[in-house]
Amino acid sequence: MLHEMYELEARMRARREEAAQKRLAAEVRRARRERRAAEAAARARDGRERAGLPAVGAGWRRLLRWGTGA
Repeated sequence: MLHEMYELEARMRARREEAAQKRLAAEVRRARRERRAAEAAARARDGRERAGLPAVGAGWRRLLRWGTGA
């Protein structure tokens, strides 16, 4: 009886640890994806500024202007 309880507890602990590992892995993937997106945006911005263009493209400016009702 006691032996079975220990087994059950060990299985539950293993399941909890596995779930925690999955959560951590998902968090790491999300952070990496966000960092890559931020780096890509920064590269695009730098490229536009180097070319003498505004950091925000005309399409975004139109959207921003439309959003303000101007």
